[in-house]
Amino acid sequence: MSVEAIEESERHARHEGYSVRVPVPDDVEVEIIDGRKVRVSGPKGVLERELWYPDVKIVVVQRREADEEAAEEATETGAADEETEETEGGRSITEIVVSSDTQRRKKKAIVGTFAAHIRNMIIGVREGFYYKLRVFRSHFPIQVSVSKDSVIISNFLGERKSRIAKILEGVSVEIRKGEGGKEETEIIVRGINKESVGQTAANIERATRIKRRDPRVFQDGIYIVEKGTGEA
Repeated sequence: MSVEAIEESERHARHEGYSVRVPVPDDVEVEIIDGRKVRVSGPKGVLERELWYPDVKIVVVQRREADEEAAEEATETGAADEETEETEGGRSITEIVVSSDTQRRKKKAIVGTFAAHIRNMIIGVREGFYYKLRVFRSHFPIQVSVSKDSVIISNFLGERKSRIAKILEGVSVEIRKGEGGKEETEIIVRGINKESVGQTAANIERATRIKRRDPRVFQDGIYIVEKGTGEA
């Protein structure tokens, strides 16, 4: 392909635009604040996040199921803080449309990232997220407890000083003790913010990282074994 053809293709892409639609369930409400913040409310709580980038718009579109052409027009002409409502025919559907006026690679990546954040916020306020960690020991019994905003890990490798893992805001941690010492202790991390839940689980796992020892021999620690949505 010639240089002229490549430049012409890029000019065409810049003017074509790119958008991603995110369906909004009936039990979830989405609000765009000042064109910069997205607030999502659902059965499990409320999440708010700033999502802004030059020339990237986030629009709440309320349309009828059969009115595809009107939805396309709303995507192209809606402002970031507007709500467009269609009133004729079919079942009412609410969508979040994240769009850019160009198809450049960076803008498409930003649009996709914003759409993914909004999807995770919707899942969080409807179902919630969880991580399951398991305590493994082969040398010393490990004691795990929760104190306010921290997980306290005691007697790890026989250490006198406890190791501490921070619990992020909006995240709950449950300790499930093994029965009769035969089953490993489990730690359940729950919350509606996917990133906070994941970071808290990572903090707990990282707190028992072993240094200056042979990992083939010392496999004691707390490890993430499962993650998902809903109840663990």
